[in-house]
Amino acid sequence: MLEHIFIIPDGNGRWAKQNKKSLINSYTSATEKCIDTAHYLIERKGIKYVTFCPLSVRNLKRKGVEFLLTAFRPFAEERFKSSFSLSLAESTETKVQFIGDYEKYFPAWLNRVLGEVESKAEKNQKHTLTLLLAYDARAEIVNAAKKLLVENVDPTSLDEEVFGSFLPTAGLPPIDLYLTTAGLTRCHTDWMAHQAYFHVSEKLWPDFTEEDLEEAIKAYERRQF
Repeated sequence: MLEHIFIIPDGNGRWAKQNKKSLINSYTSATEKCIDTAHYLIERKGIKYVTFCPLSVRNLKRKGVEFLLTAFRPFAEERFKSSFSLSLAESTETKVQFIGDYEKYFPAWLNRVLGEVESKAEKNQKHTLTLLLAYDARAEIVNAAKKLLVENVDPTSLDEEVFGSFLPTAGLPPIDLYLTTAGLTRCHTDWMAHQAYFHVSEKLWPDFTEEDLEEAIKAYERRQF
């Protein structure tokens, strides 16, 4: 049963160059695509857990990111909040959460927007939409190990379930379908992806369609039966 879909929406910079668009136009289109995809998977396909990994630490360290975030502000404050906290969260009882070290890199206004979205949807339980922002799986494993030491957890009681409860992704099940675009073959989530079926699309994320998504889901289903 397909319960958890994980998506890395890659190829936005290349899409801007190929289509002679600005980076802000590219990332706005990419965000719209994430919103539409989340709605499709949750509302029409009934997927319980949908996770996106749209911004890595490496992305956020690139030159010009601060300017892009500033230009992105009007869109984020309007469309982002209305789509996730009002439309999706309320209509489908979807919990929305953001995981990662993003507060360290994002401006105060964006952290405020994300906090408002989370607070409005934190009690929903039917579905879970997660965005991994400035997320580093290996760093989170190290941090979990440190917490175990601080709390003096008995080593004889330690198993996958106990260790997983110290990770920020605690509560999320293993990934079933791990989907990447733009030919990306890197794995960003060591802990959750150990049982996942990987599907790599050559499409750049803004060009990725519902038909492409259905193709990935059908490929997963063929592998299961």
